[in-house]
Amino acid sequence: MSLTFLPAELTNKTEFPQYALLESALKANNAVVLSGEPGTAKTATIKPAFDELYVIYGDAMNPEDVHGVVVQNGDTMSRMPMSFVQRLNSAASAGKKAAIFIDEMNNMDEVGQRACMRIFNERIVGDTRLHPDVRIIGAMNPPDQAGGFDFNSALTNRFKVVHWKADVNRWIDYIIGLSNTHAKAAGYFASAKHKAQQFPATEAARQKKWASMRSWTMALADLHYLPQDKGLRIESLAGYVGEGAAIEYCQWEEKLDLIDPEILLKDPSKFKLEKRSDKNYAQLFAVVAAIQHNNTPDRWTNAVSVMTNAANQGGADVAVIAVNKLLQPDMRGKAAIPAGFTDAFNEVLKIIKSSK
Repeated sequence: MSLTFLPAELTNKTEFPQYALLESALKANNAVVLSGEPGTAKTATIKPAFDELYVIYGDAMNPEDVHGVVVQNGDTMSRMPMSFVQRLNSAASAGKKAAIFIDEMNNMDEVGQRACMRIFNERIVGDTRLHPDVRIIGAMNPPDQAGGFDFNSALTNRFKVVHWKADVNRWIDYIIGLSNTHAKAAGYFASAKHKAQQFPATEAARQKKWASMRSWTMALADLHYLPQDKGLRIESLAGYVGEGAAIEYCQWEEKLDLIDPEILLKDPSKFKLEKRSDKNYAQLFAVVAAIQHNNTPDRWTNAVSVMTNAANQGGADVAVIAVNKLLQPDMRGKAAIPAGFTDAFNEVLKIIKSSK
């Protein structure tokens, strides 16, 4: 049975071949390991792709996790059946997508690696063989970047390695829907993508706080509940992404001065394209966030009218991420497309269509 694991909008991304490379390994039912910087959504990509997933963490790996606990039954010794294996096998037997996922593999010592060999080599956990359709996946940070252990040659020869890059556009699309604070920040990162993932060059710097897509997501969730006190906000952000990144972001935020998106949703003509692309991004993403919080057909149509207004002022390229978000079926529903939208976004719609 041929299964599809990742949506075509990901596997068709030619600038990020990692998705197609992961999908081909999963379809071939070969073991595959994602290797890339911390905080680049490796685990977040795997989890929604499966109906049943069991996660083992490499730094906590021990032989009992794989071989099971030995129990005595009369004069015989056997290994206790692993309940997660039964769940995975049952799911696969029912035609569902199931996988065992070994995260943080670079933190597995030699004992953990030897324990893993039985999964990769024989597809056996405890005394139970994995169903033929259960996938085996791992994720790791290269040891030269995040410390840990090199793999022994026998283990390395049993899986495909997919080198993973930070897909900042995908992350921006994700955080727009988390909160108004995240949506505003998405404007900051849309105009300065390199600031979302700043992996330190030295080991000493990696031991301190640094900015990754993961740490920014957490930091902004925290920031959402803080008052507009610049000093307090800097201190909070610094606890996640480091002081330099925190100060730079709060200085940007202080000068932003956005229009309340509810005003724009009542009168889309009030949107005026600014010379600063970061401010335009933030303003349009704020409108999308408002729709995600309270979506009705009329509000959706007015939101698209805001985007059309932006495009008519020469900002179609800035509005493309927001438009793509609004056009998702779960966002649009049966709402009407406003007059002038197609003409304003003719080229943008071609780009969106070609990416699917």
